[in-house]
Amino acid sequence: MAKVLFGWEFGGGLGHLTVLLPIAKALADRYEPVFVVKTLARAGSLLAEEGEPMASASLLQAPRWPTLGDAAARETPVHSLADKLMMDGYGNVPLLYSNARSWRDILRLVKPALVVGDFSPTLFLAARGLVSTIAVGIPFGLPPAGLPLPPIRPWEKALPPASQAAERDILQAVRQVQGRLGRPPTDHLGDIFNGDRTIPCTIPEFDPYARYRQTPTPLPVTVLELGPPQPVAERPEGRVFVYLPANNPHLATTLEALRKLGLGGDVYVPGLPAALRQRYASSALSLHDQPLDLAEVLPRARVAIHHGGHGISYAALRAGTPQLVLVNNLERLVTAYGLDQLNCAVILNADGKLEINAMVGYLRRLLTQDEIHQAVAQAAQNLAARQGESPIKTILEACEDALT
Repeated sequence: MAKVLFGWEFGGGLGHLTVLLPIAKALADRYEPVFVVKTLARAGSLLAEEGEPMASASLLQAPRWPTLGDAAARETPVHSLADKLMMDGYGNVPLLYSNARSWRDILRLVKPALVVGDFSPTLFLAARGLVSTIAVGIPFGLPPAGLPLPPIRPWEKALPPASQAAERDILQAVRQVQGRLGRPPTDHLGDIFNGDRTIPCTIPEFDPYARYRQTPTPLPVTVLELGPPQPVAERPEGRVFVYLPANNPHLATTLEALRKLGLGGDVYVPGLPAALRQRYASSALSLHDQPLDLAEVLPRARVAIHHGGHGISYAALRAGTPQLVLVNNLERLVTAYGLDQLNCAVILNADGKLEINAMVGYLRRLLTQDEIHQAVAQAAQNLAARQGESPIKTILEACEDALT
């Protein structure tokens, strides 16, 4: 059976893998999936939860890049993907060559008939000219090909000189590595983020490069099957949904504000500290150990509280649910910016200090303000009207074209 390599190189969380999984599952009856991923342990758990054939699929560690600590990363200005790559060491030719060679060796060992990658520029660099490639995922890591890198912050119109210099330096390093590997040189740095076919799955409001794209994007892969959303004021009173990482600085403040307001609902915090679990678990507030079905919990919630991930932001928007977003990195800030432009959310910086009474005020605003409720209802209606061809179908057709 021919193999398809599914690669994930950059980006936090498991959202990148959850984009690749439905593609792999749809192809698994004819092609053997091989996953090469950034975070091995978490990916293994997710594949195991999917059952067969994903549970027994080959799983390999992607070549690693040095990463800054959270504080250092937040203090490093990132205006384009060149800044991001420079921060990760991409301008270091020996390191870039080592990782590109590792990807090349993985390709030689796996011998895939097709590569499908999410935020995997070095994989595409190594695969160029050897095997057909398809780039998928959220738009943050998929700049338009054939152009200088655009600003990654959609509110910026031009890049500062330092970002332009970083792009020139990294492009020079990339071309050196391509020469050593015998790969054709790329014209623009953004080209290495793209495959032979590139399919960013998003809505324009979440796409930092929307004004530069020449073709429309399919909707996100994680499209919920929902009917017309129930008006917020008609949902169960005082019900919320919380999805936050355990290290979010506002987690305890959020839970305390929920208790102070007498709100209930569902909370999913992977690795929730035992002290917080003991303090806040109640008959009204259910603390869950496993991910929940968003199609069930979001339409019943009056507020969704989360950290700005692309998938949860889109799902809550589609469900017509007001959002409190506690942003902790640039990728999520870009998504939150889109929500803010739609007037569907309150956006807070997770790095700052926040008093419980302030959190209570934000929640009351989301629970009671008619303008927000009208805005989320309109946004949900507009998204429902955009429903067309399945994004998975679009991706699978591209895969079949590449495999034939």
